[in-house]
Amino acid sequence: MRIAALREERDREKNKIKNAIVMHKREEAKQTKFVNEQGKRRLQQFSSQQAAQNQMKTRLQHEQMKHQKMKVEEFKLRKMHQAREDIARQIAEEEEMIRQKEAEVMQMEMLEMELIKKLQNTQAI
Repeated sequence: MRIAALREERDREKNKIKNAIVMHKREEAKQTKFVNEQGKRRLQQFSSQQAAQNQMKTRLQHEQMKHQKMKVEEFKLRKMHQAREDIARQIAEEEEMIRQKEAEVMQMEMLEMELIKKLQNTQAI
């Protein structure tokens, strides 16, 4: 009987130890699962932050590109305006030169006519 009681006691102790080991393993599994989930949450959070930062960078780059295109367009418009002004100034200068030359031609023709009259008067004498 005593041996049976000892055997029973030993079996109970084994069961307690087995139960304690099982409980410890379950607790470790819970802990591991919790740590893994925390890691996943951190990773998702980091990924979300990265995605938001990338969107901001992309938006900023698009805005900078728009700004640069506007600057280029403004530069082209200024160049065209300047070219038109230059051409208009050149046309005005050329027209003024033409008027001056026409005036000179008129003066020379008048002088020629005057000289012809003088010559005719001199020949008539």
